[in-house]
Formats: sequence, C-alpha cells, structure tokens
Amino acid sequence: MIDWFGPKHLTLRQYLTLRHAGTIDADLHRPGKKETAELANSLGLRSPKLFREYSDPDEIDDADLPNSFVVKPNCQTIAKGVMVLLRQSNGAYRDLFSRTGDCVTIDDVRRVQRDSMVAWTRGGADRKLENYRIMIEERIIGENGDEQIPYDYKCYTFDGEVHFILQVDRNVRPPAWAFFNESFRPCSLVRDIDLRRQKKAQPGEPVVPACAAEILEAAHRISKHLQTPFYRIDTYASVTGPVIGELTPTPGAARLGWVGIRPGLDRRLGRAWYEAAMRLNQPLAHVSNWSLYRSYKVRSLKLKTQKAFKKVRGRFEKG
Repeated sequence: MIDWFGPKHLTLRQYLTLRHAGTIDADLHRPGKKETAELANSLGLRSPKLFREYSDPDEIDDADLPNSFVVKPNCQTIAKGVMVLLRQSNGAYRDLFSRTGDCVTIDDVRRVQRDSMVAWTRGGADRKLENYRIMIEERIIGENGDEQIPYDYKCYTFDGEVHFILQVDRNVRPPAWAFFNESFRPCSLVRDIDLRRQKKAQPGEPVVPACAAEILEAAHRISKHLQTPFYRIDTYASVTGPVIGELTPTPGAARLGWVGIRPGLDRRLGRAWYEAAMRLNQPLAHVSNWSLYRSYKVRSLKLKTQKAFKKVRGRFEKG
C-alpha cells in the first residue's frame, strides 16, 4: 500500500475539513435521523421510538402522546429546534432543553418549529422544504435522573475503534463538556484539551456511565457496518443501556476547532483515521499533499471576506 503522506499524515481536523469539502469520501453515504434509527435497530441496538413525523409545523398535535416526548427537526445541526417536553398539570409543557426552563403550550411548540424551519431554508439554495421533517420521538430517561436530559457520549470511531469520547451535559448553560480516551479514562485538560477560549461550552465533570462497555460495543458495531474510516457515533446513557442518537461523518465542533483538541491528540486521531483507511483498503485518493487543504482554507477565507464586505457595503448604502 502506498503511503500517500509519507511519515506525516494529516490531523483529524484536516481530514474532516477535506471530507466536508468533498475532496475525500465524496460519495460517502450520510444516513439521516430516521435511517440511523433503522440501522441501529437492524443491528440489535436501541434508538428513540418515533411517534410521529410532520412536514408542516402547524400540523403538530399532542393528542395521545405520552406525558414526555422530544420534538426534533431532521435537518438541523447542533441541536437547533430540539425541545424536550414534560407535560405539566395545567396542560402546558416544561422544556428541559430551553435556557430558562419556561413552560410552553402546543402553539408555542408550533411557532418555535416554524421559526426553526424558516431559518434552515435560508441557509442555502440546496435546502428544500420537501426534505424538512419534524419528528416527535420518545424521551430517553438517562442514568442522571428522570427530569434531566441524559448525558450524550459522542464516540469518535475509526473502523470500529473508539479513540476519543466527548461527554455533553446539556442540563447547564453553556453545556458542560468532558473528555475520555478509548478506555473511558478522562483526558488531560492540560495535555489533550484546551477549553480556555471556548464560549460555547464549559468544562464538566467526567462521568463514566454504568453502560460504558456497552456504548463502546455499540459504536464498534455501527462503525464496522458503515465501512468507512471515520464516523462519530452519538449515544445516550439511559437507565436501560446505550441508545443510539445520531451518526455524524463531519462533526462541526471538531472540524472548526470548538472541541479544543490540542495538536498532539489531533495528530494521534489523524493517525487513527489514516490507519483505518489502510485497513479498509481505501487509500485517501485525490489527496497527495497538504496544499489541497491550504487552498480550500484560502478559498473559504476569501468567501467569508467577500460576504462580510457585501454586508458592510449594504449597510453603508442604506444609510
């Protein structure tokens, strides 16, 4: 097998950027939320039960739904539009996912989902309303309590091997992050992770779930089935074991540097990607040197600069 990069392979962040740009894995299949649930169930793994699905927010109806459920758009990222609802004695709902925890009515739910859908369609010409769905799902009861959002364990998995785990606690604001290695041992906030400039999250307390071994096994099975060098497998630690959430091929938090992975760990995870590609006999075609990534970054920077200039010019002309 040809060593495309010689002794210096790319880092995780660099591989993610190339995949996001379509330079590598351009034909990668990206399962949606519904397909993810079907895949998990086919492998004997649990996923949240889907109660209903809507294409129009105004059609959302809570009749015959359980006292707690989750409202989740199928196309949004970074938990936009997600609502975790608990029915109150007056018929309203407490949204565990909101910053204030205020009560909302079913009309408020429709309004929030309508606003979320409109905001999503403005994100690009390729975003078509016919692809947008609002799902009503089972609420997972986590190991951390029945009135808490369960901890989310995001497994960075390379051809069946978990090398890094991000724990997300969304019961606090901003969300609290903790980090583990492949053995579910906490990563060093000095050597491996740097959150000092992170405004979207705060350092959290690492909590090894009772179903830790089952989470690693679930991530292994799904990753092996997908037959690709890297996928992030999102799982919830429930009272009955791991529940599969989402499958993410290019996690934005890692790609954009929000996770705060330090260079040494970034290189080790990049090496894991490279070795997984070699095991799968999937040489990283079309990437022979780092100049491709640099050129992509330059194009992105120019595009951002042009957009910022047009925005400022428009304000000037208006006023």
